[in-house]
Formats: sequence, structure tokens, C-alpha cells
Amino acid sequence: MFRLPTCPHCGTVYRYGDVTRERKKKNHTCYHCERPFSVRHLPGMLIPSGIGIALCILTNVLLLDRMKVLNLILLFVITLLYIGLIILASPFFTRFKSGDETKRRK
Repeated sequence: MFRLPTCPHCGTVYRYGDVTRERKKKNHTCYHCERPFSVRHLPGMLIPSGIGIALCILTNVLLLDRMKVLNLILLFVITLLYIGLIILASPFFTRFKSGDETKRRK
């Protein structure tokens, strides 16, 4: 499941930068076969985001338990690192769906 998305028609693999740009649009056209498709990224990100948030909370709780002096800046930096990792991993959980499949769902 941890892979970059491919065109549902011709199987062209999109690069990381292309996926981050294309995720903001609803409808897309493949640059290789020029057929339309749509982007689906929310269902695939729920589980990895939940795991990342749980690890972040666990790390913060363990640090709070082990630290003698409360250092909120350290906890804030660790939380930002986890959020950054979740955002950087999001293109790997994006999927492209063909226009035919989205019409059938409606």
C-alpha cells in the first residue's frame, strides 16, 4: 500500500512532486494516455494518520514521564516532526480512480 499512485487506465506511475500538485484538483487528465481520472486520498490516509497521531501522543507521554524538567518546546518540536512526517507520506496513500468508476458510484 505504500507506493505512489498510477494512472487507472495506462498504469503510468506519477512522481512524488506530480502527486502533491495534482492532489489539490478534483479531475485530472493523464499526461501519458490523456484520459480523465479523479483523485481519492482521504480513506487511504485515515489509518496512517491515526498511527502517526498515536505514536506522537505516546512519545510525548513517555517524554513527560521521563523528563525531570518540563520542556514544552521539545514536546512542540516532536509534535511538529510527526505532523511533518504524516504530510510528507500523504502522496504515497493517494489513489487515482478512473472516470468510469466514479460515475458508477453515483
